[in-house]
Amino acid sequence: PFYPDVLISTSVLQEGVNLQYFCDQIIHYGIAWTPGDNEQRVGRIDRMFSKTERNLDVNEKSTLDIIYPYLKNTIDQDHLANFISKKYILIFPFCSPRLILKKWPYYSVLISQLKAKYSNKYEIVVAPGPDEIKESKSLNVQSILRNGKALKLDQLISLIKDASFIVANDTGPAHICSHMN
Repeated sequence: PFYPDVLISTSVLQEGVNLQYFCDQIIHYGIAWTPGDNEQRVGRIDRMFSKTERNLDVNEKSTLDIIYPYLKNTIDQDHLANFISKKYILIFPFCSPRLILKKWPYYSVLISQLKAKYSNKYEIVVAPGPDEIKESKSLNVQSILRNGKALKLDQLISLIKDASFIVANDTGPAHICSHMN
């Protein structure tokens, strides 16, 4: 009772707020520039014990509505098309300073070759940790960051989950990848 029918917010509600109990629709006003941020926004209502999940018990055709309004023939339309269809190769070329001997030295060559062969099909991206942001700038790829900082663990997992391919050193993200389908 007394919950609003419509709640309008900036990206401040994309993290840490449980809206799933009373919401079954999200309308994005503008698309976040990283897949992880878009996943965070949707994750506010696409969760266990959500209104959508309860509705499925009553009607198996119930859906979670995710809407991306845009103006036709604008950069928003292009950005949405790229967001929906773009596939990416996620690379983790970093390692702990203690394990530098385990680091494969040919990531720059690999990235150049992947870009030359697959740039029309895949975006090549890295997700650096807090101490790897500076190094990531030398790789000539898109760094997936959260307001200039490393992704949070749930955002990193979302990014890993949606990647077409992953190449990694023996790192924490590599271990996460090995436990996901």
